[in-house]
Formats: sequence, structure tokens, C-alpha cells
Amino acid sequence: MKPNKIIIVPFIVISIFWSGASIAHPPSLSEAMGAYIKRDGLMHLIRAQRYILQEMLVGKRQLDQDEFVRAAKALESMFAMIPSTFEKSDMVDYSRAKPEIWENWDDFVAKADELRKLSAEIAATGEIYGAKIAVEKVRLYNCGNCHDPYRK
Repeated sequence: MKPNKIIIVPFIVISIFWSGASIAHPPSLSEAMGAYIKRDGLMHLIRAQRYILQEMLVGKRQLDQDEFVRAAKALESMFAMIPSTFEKSDMVDYSRAKPEIWENWDDFVAKADELRKLSAEIAATGEIYGAKIAVEKVRLYNCGNCHDPYRK
């Protein structure tokens, strides 16, 4: 058995190198896939920060002043990124974005800006008056306002 391993292992290693397969350099993504990954990634980051605030609102997470303000400021920055992230209308089959985003671009951008402003207001209220006062403003987020018309 040992002689077979001595022959097989080097043969496999040499075959991999000659085949051109590379782990360090995966194949490039299409432009549409790259645009989708950016959009999807941003939406997941937004959802994670929203959950922090929502869990503090309903008492599933301890109300922490610093974490509250940080999450609200992060949301402000992320909502500001939506227009540039959705700028390319390249679509992939499994994207949940509707074409209506680009057909009603001004409305879509306005909705993202409303959420940005709300996040800034929540962060400022949290910094000035404390998270205990600001946490009730988390109820003002209405994700469906954008998701209903613009997401499958």
C-alpha cells in the first residue's frame, strides 16, 4: 500500500497545478452578480443593526446606551449607501429586488433618505436624552414602506 501512496499523492498535486485550478484566484464574478452581492450584503447589514434596536425596544436585549447609539448611527450610514449600492440595475434570477426600483428611482431614493433621517434622529435623541427615551422611536421604522413596492 505505501508504494501506491507515494505515487498517487505527487500525481494528484502535480495534476492540480497543471490543470490551472487555483484556490487563491477564483473565477471573476459577472457584473450583475457583483451588483447583487453588494445589494444583498448591505441589506443584511441593515437587518442586523435593526435587530439590535428592535431587541432593545422589546426587552430581548439589555438597553445599552453606547450600543444603541452606535447601531442607529450605523443605520444612518447604511441607509445613505442605498442609492449608490442600487445604482446598477443589473439583475440575477434569484434577486428579490423588483424592476420598479429603477422605474421609480426618485421615490426609492426618497424612501431610503427618510430612513437615513430617522436613523440620524434616533441616534441624536439617544446621545442627548439617552437610549431609554430614544428607544420608542424605533417603532417608527417601517421597512415595508420600501419592501412592499420594491421587493419580491
